[in-house]
Amino acid sequence: MTTPDELYVGKNRPPNPVADCARCAELDERRTTARAKHDRSAETDMNVLLRRHQNEQHEEHEERNT
Repeated sequence: MTTPDELYVGKNRPPNPVADCARCAELDERRTTARAKHDRSAETDMNVLLRRHQNEQHEEHEERNT
């Protein structure tokens, strides 16, 4: 079975949380919950918030995420 993350390629791939970051973990958990509820709008919102957080707080992570 194809997982949701396998459907994305390149820059469309959802961001991965940075290890040991509480905010990344929180957003990832909220995204996982939205995905489990099949709430694609909330899942997309969490992807946007996670990417924005990473761009603001984890600049070095940005290149690995693309």
